[in-house]
Formats: sequence, C-alpha cells, structure tokens
Amino acid sequence: MFASAVIQKGLNPPDDLVAWFERTGGALPCEISGESLKFFAAGLPVARLCVAPDRFPDLAASIQRRELRLPDMTRAFVQPGEARIYLQLPERTEEFQLLIRPDADAIGEEALSIDRLRLSTDELSVRGSSGSSRAPGWRGPAAGLADLESRTLRPLRLPDAARADLVLRFVSLAAMLDFAPATETLAAFQSGYRREDAAALGRKFLNRQFKRLLCGARPSRGFLLMEEIGMLDWFLPELRAGLGLTQNRYHKYDVFYHCIYTCDAVPEPDLKMRLSALFHDLGKVDTRRVLPNGEATFHNHEVIGAKHTERIMRRFGFEPDLLKKVRFLVRHHMFHYTAEWTDRAVRRFTKKTPPDMLEDLIRLRLADRKGSGKRTALPQAIKDLMRHIARIRAEEAELKTRDLKINGHRLMELGMTPGRPMGDLLRDLLEAVKAGQLPNESDALEAEARRRMGALAALAELTATPTGADAKN
Repeated sequence: MFASAVIQKGLNPPDDLVAWFERTGGALPCEISGESLKFFAAGLPVARLCVAPDRFPDLAASIQRRELRLPDMTRAFVQPGEARIYLQLPERTEEFQLLIRPDADAIGEEALSIDRLRLSTDELSVRGSSGSSRAPGWRGPAAGLADLESRTLRPLRLPDAARADLVLRFVSLAAMLDFAPATETLAAFQSGYRREDAAALGRKFLNRQFKRLLCGARPSRGFLLMEEIGMLDWFLPELRAGLGLTQNRYHKYDVFYHCIYTCDAVPEPDLKMRLSALFHDLGKVDTRRVLPNGEATFHNHEVIGAKHTERIMRRFGFEPDLLKKVRFLVRHHMFHYTAEWTDRAVRRFTKKTPPDMLEDLIRLRLADRKGSGKRTALPQAIKDLMRHIARIRAEEAELKTRDLKINGHRLMELGMTPGRPMGDLLRDLLEAVKAGQLPNESDALEAEARRRMGALAALAELTATPTGADAKN
C-alpha cells in the first residue's frame, strides 16, 4: 500500500535520505511519521522519526537528556507518549532548517488526516529490494489513506474558529504537499477568517510560513488558496494587484497568474530563485500602458519591481544578503542581447554581473518563459549571449605575455634594448610555455631568455656591415 498510495503520488523519501538510512544500516529503532510527507513532496531530505518511549525507552531517554550524538540530527525532543527526531541531511543548504520548527509549531503540524504513516527504518533501508522481511504498508486510519490517494488535506478536527495562524499553516502545508483542501475545510476558513486577527501575527511567524510555502511542491497552490480564503490582499497585496491585468500576445496569463506559475517553474526548492520568480514582474502593475492595438506595455517594470521586492522582503524580515540577491535578479532580469553587442559590451555586462548571479539570471529567464504559458525554452538571443560569453572566457583563459613570469623590465635589466626584438622574444617564450616546452617559472624563462639573447647578439655580430680598416682588408 505504501508503494501504490505514496510513491505514485511523488511522496516517497528523496534518494539521498534513503541513502542515509542505508549507510546507517537502520540503526535507529524508530518509524517515519506521516508529517514527513510534506518534506518529501517538496523534495527536501527531511523526515520526522517517531520513537515510542514504551517500546524504546533507552533511546527516548537519551533524546530527553540531550545525549543523542548523531551529526545528522538537527532537532530532537520528547512529548508525552512519543519522542520525535527531526532529521536533516547536513550537506543540504541550511535555509531549510527554518522550515523545521517543531517546538514553535506544535499546533498545525498534525493538520493532516494522515496522522501516521508507519514505516520502519529497516523497511525503508531495503526499499526496492527483495530482501525485506515484510512489505511496507499503511498503518493509519482508512480515512487518511483515502485522503492520501485523492491528495486531500483536512485538519484532524475542524477548529471552532478559523484562527489566522492555523489558516496560514494550513495554506503553507497545502503548498508543500500540493494537496487540495477538503470542501468543508475551505468553506470553514472562508467564513471564519478575519483580517484583523491576521494583522496580529508576528513577523517571524509570517516569515517562516512564507518560506515553507515558497519551498513547497507547488507554491501557486498556496497563493491560490489564500485568494479563495480572502487573505491574499492582506498577505501580499502587491501580488494580488496583478489579478485580472492582461499582458500581451507573448503571455497566456495575467500578471498574477504569470508570477505564481513562474515561481512554480523553478524546479528546485531554492528560496532565492523562488522569491525572484514570484516578484520579477510585480512592477508591471504600476507601469502597464495599453496601446491602441490593445497590447499592453510595461516599460521599466523591472526597476519598479526591484523597489517592491525590497519593501516586501523588509516587511517579512528576510535576511539582508538574501534581499540584496533577489533585488538584483528582479532588477536585471530584462536584459536584452542582440547581435550588435561587441566583445566590449559583453565584458561590461559580465563585469557587473557575477558568474553565479549570471547563472541565476538565466535560470530566472527560463522560469519566466515557462510561466508565460506559451513558451518553455530559452530565447535564442539568450543562447547566443551564452555562446558569446563562453567564447570570450575561453579567449581570456588563454595565457598571454603579461601572464609570463618574466617581462620587458627584466629583459632590459639583462641588457636587452626595448623594441621589436624584445616583443618577438616574449611571444616566443609564451608559445614555448603554451606548448609545454618551458615551465612558466622565472628561473627557466630567464635562462631561456639569456640563451636567445646570446644567440641574437652572435647573429648580429656575424651580419654586421664591415666598416673602416675591416672594409679595406
């Protein structure tokens, strides 16, 4: 049942998490909770491992005494009747640790009717192998299995009031899993949500839920759910302002849908890239102008969008370094390369764009194309720019005379007169180094220079024109 209901839904553990269990040999006597599905769906190598104190009292006690010494463990704690370990692989970026806050998120973490997906470490470690002693299976309620198969999300019990914090947790969880809310759950949130309650939520809480939503399996699911509930105009009014604003023949969707689908088009749960994709066209709301032919234009929308980006990220308390990078990507995502760009123009472009940011700009342009609903490949102009940059970098990577460990000043010290012969000598030394005939080391180059200068001097003496007494003889 685990294979049919979970793996087919794309909710199976990531390969690197499975590899971790295989390396440890299933040493931990614990089980994976259904809560882990949200991490699996988002592609994060994170799992919540459950340890029943009555079954494994020594391990549970070690966790409670904080004596568990495993480098891969990021968080572990005990509550009545159960010990929990939140496992995160150390080689993955630390930004995802912010998605795991069990101590602060006790309410809402169990918002699935899938209250437990029991799968032992031994079963997981031999997933796909014929050596398993028993088949992995579903060990939760039948209603939970039905919700899993239909990708339906519902609280274990519907709250008496649609508290804003529970609603936002539910929204972020829906995005992480890419599950749709149950009909009665959505109706309860729509009727019970109050904007004044949401206004009281703290910035740290909002920041954490925003990150969870963005790093989910489908961020657009969360934003669309917010709009259905009626909270998007409070949470992100700059995004909602694009709803219904048509674009041009190159875009299938309005500004709002284009932004959220561009965010979905970033394949990895990369927070920087997902933020950039979501914000990249927010400036179109302010710059939209409709031409007589009905087409809309958005001149300099990237400049206005960068200003929106900074205000939003400050409002949510994002880190300054992340803000700087996202703002840069939004501000420069509209670069246009043409065949008229000279090598000098391309060098100016790459000089103001660090190599890693250039790669991110191209990733953003690709997501932008996919989010248009009409095109999925990079524009030909971007491909041409990439080839132009590659050619220039290949040329710049080649050794030049200025890279030699000897120069004209040293040749003058050795007695050579400046002029064409000096340039010829340096070029000959460069070719010898590039051919592997000489190492680019000062001693070797100086010795070869002395030898060649001696040969030149001897040749000059032999070919000198006879004068004076020599001519008479």
